[in-house]
Amino acid sequence: MVGFLTGSGRWSVSDCINKLMLKLQPRIAWEEKVSKLHVLQEKRITETPLFSAARANDVNVIKKLLESPSVDPFEKGVMGETALHIAALYDNYEFAKVLLEEAPDLVNVPATSELYEGEHVLSFAACVGNKEIVQFLVENGADIKAQDYLGNTVLHHLAILAQSYTAQMYDFIMSLDSENGNPTETITNTDGLTPFKLAALEGNVQLFQHLMKKREHHIECFFKTISGTFCDLSSIDSWDDDHSVLELILRSNEDEALECLNIPAIKTLIHFKWNKYGKYYFRILASIYFIHIIIFTSCCMFRPLIPRRDNVTDPRDTQILEEAPLDLCYISKEDYIRLAGEIISVFGAIVILLVEIVDLLRYGTSGYFGKTVLGGPFHVVIICYALLVLLISILRLTSAGVEGFFMAIAIALAWCNSMYFARGFRMLGHFAILLQKIILEKFLTFVILMVMVLIAFTTALHLSFQELDPAQWVRFNGYKNLMFLLFMLYFGLLDIPLNYEKHTPFMVKILYVSYIMMTFQLMAILFIFLIAHTLRRVMKQCDVLWRAQITASIIHMERWLPKHFWSRAGTCGIKLGLDNNWYIWVEDSNDCSAMRSSFNPKSAKEKEHPESGKKMEKEQDHSPPVRVEAGLKRSMEGQLLHHRSKPHLFDGVHTEVKEAEHSL
Repeated sequence: MVGFLTGSGRWSVSDCINKLMLKLQPRIAWEEKVSKLHVLQEKRITETPLFSAARANDVNVIKKLLESPSVDPFEKGVMGETALHIAALYDNYEFAKVLLEEAPDLVNVPATSELYEGEHVLSFAACVGNKEIVQFLVENGADIKAQDYLGNTVLHHLAILAQSYTAQMYDFIMSLDSENGNPTETITNTDGLTPFKLAALEGNVQLFQHLMKKREHHIECFFKTISGTFCDLSSIDSWDDDHSVLELILRSNEDEALECLNIPAIKTLIHFKWNKYGKYYFRILASIYFIHIIIFTSCCMFRPLIPRRDNVTDPRDTQILEEAPLDLCYISKEDYIRLAGEIISVFGAIVILLVEIVDLLRYGTSGYFGKTVLGGPFHVVIICYALLVLLISILRLTSAGVEGFFMAIAIALAWCNSMYFARGFRMLGHFAILLQKIILEKFLTFVILMVMVLIAFTTALHLSFQELDPAQWVRFNGYKNLMFLLFMLYFGLLDIPLNYEKHTPFMVKILYVSYIMMTFQLMAILFIFLIAHTLRRVMKQCDVLWRAQITASIIHMERWLPKHFWSRAGTCGIKLGLDNNWYIWVEDSNDCSAMRSSFNPKSAKEKEHPESGKKMEKEQDHSPPVRVEAGLKRSMEGQLLHHRSKPHLFDGVHTEVKEAEHSL
């Protein structure tokens, strides 16, 4: 054994420990690995003349190097990149031109390594934003439709990259795309995602909004009061797509992805689906759930009890009834009525578990339990409730006699989970969001700190009362009783029950004052501060978060209910003289504001006094422009590595729009 640990076996044990650490800390290990590879890459570029010239854009050096037979233009670096990849990454057009003249086959050589999954040079050049290099590569044989090992094309990489020039580069590449075969933007990767869907998943709001604009078909109406567009709903609506844009936005790990729900066409679609049928089905579902838990609660309240059969040995024991065995549970007519309710409760618990398991497998553990828009901690509560109901039925069948304890927990969980249905109401939805955020982000941390403080002061007080007579200090007798006492003191539920007729140790008084200062002055204020911070942050995004919640509810109900329960949103394109896709009418926001201003008395005053109106316009013209910049600032390499893995319509206007659609 000693020889094994000191010889070759030591390396086997070390290897197993390293693998275990990689599983326990995959993200940290991956970041460390990437950092080491970047260091090795920098060293390799510095030591290799070909790579060094590619980074420095030294044309004279590359010409001399290519004349030497010992220089291989297809040489690859640490990350599988060629000199052409380096030239494209550092925006060196002259070097790339000379290199391709000597080695034209380099144009379609992918970068393959542990980090890169076969990315082509065209993807590097496009992500850098150099149109000159992109056009030069395409003219020299670069395939726009080329896919890496994950099935991503150059457009997919642009969807991952969130930069100011991404939309312009996307259109530029599409202008270079030949018309042979399917368009590049319809190609899907191994996850079945087009660049359009990937932009939504990665939270690339700028590119996604740009692609949404390309889907719009402007319709000039016969009346001038309103105009709008018909937006193509293909790949967006969840009615006929299991991986629709709506669902991808909800499944995204990027916070920016939820901003896509603010795009007018997406808002119009969600508004239609929720107000047309979503909220009614959701409230019916809430009613069924409340009926279920009322039946379960009633069965628990009227559970079969019989007089206690054993003798009382402890004078403090006040129990007079106990749970009846199985043969005495179902005798009278009332018992069989309760049996019907128990069968309904068990059947409902089985249905809840089946639905939750299917959704858990669909979204994954972290996505299902960790996202507030999908329910977050409420799914944990409802699963625990369903499991407890099944456990209670097993205990009833086996006459174990401890079902009352689990009934109490199950009832508390069932009624607490009813807060999940607050998302069906706009005013209460914000409360549900805030509650989930507090539980997921702040509450667990606060509970850990609270337990540490309780253990510390409970142990200290227990030591102080060990030498005293337990009969004189009943409330302080035992570690568990003392911890429960301090827990109630923590929230100010009672005063410390000292026996003032007896001498109290001075250390107990010091510990009590310190405990009060720690809990009320520090921990309570800290908890209030954490809640206030979460409240301010949630209220800034309350509208988009509530929209995301109802979207998740709509998709969930669409997946479980037959399609004939749902009317499809929008109008078929054939009726509009377009294609087979479905389109939804989106009113122009500018026209909405113009119509509102026409009913605004303030605008009427401006019409009466045009000079004052012109003066206001001049003042606005001289005001400094407001500049909004995107906050997504990640490097190109980081972006490539990152992917591993109401319309507000007036009633009259709405009628006119429908008449216009009918005439079209």
